[in-house]
Amino acid sequence: MADAVTDVFAADEQQLAGMKAWFFKENIRINEEKAAIEHEKERMAKENELFEKKLEILKKELYRLAVEKKAVEQERIRLENMKKQSYSEKPGSAYSTRGQSTMFFRGVGSELALKKRYKDLLKIYHPDNLCGDTDTVQRINQEFASLKKKYDN
Repeated sequence: MADAVTDVFAADEQQLAGMKAWFFKENIRINEEKAAIEHEKERMAKENELFEKKLEILKKELYRLAVEKKAVEQERIRLENMKKQSYSEKPGSAYSTRGQSTMFFRGVGSELALKKRYKDLLKIYHPDNLCGDTDTVQRINQEFASLKKKYDN
């Protein structure tokens, strides 16, 4: 019986030694996994920080582009308004026909000078010429007619 008890103790000691070895190996494996997890956490934290920095840069760039787009749109509107104003008829402008001397006939002081200027302008702006323009000729005719009435009276 003593042999049986010794065999049981020997078997228990062998089992115990095997379990100790398994626990030791398992402890090492767990520590390695823990280190790997910590390393992965650090890597993810750095990656997240980098992502946040990139996101902040993109937000700033998007804001800058929005401001620039707004400025370009305002400039476009301003230029369109200037273009509209330059083409619209205003008193005293080159295309006004309200009895005032205009750009086409500025400096004309007599009916003879008016007729001479009219002929010269038609030579330049007649639609059959290379630089001709129908609208301009119509404006010249309107101004000529209104100024001629002024000199006839």
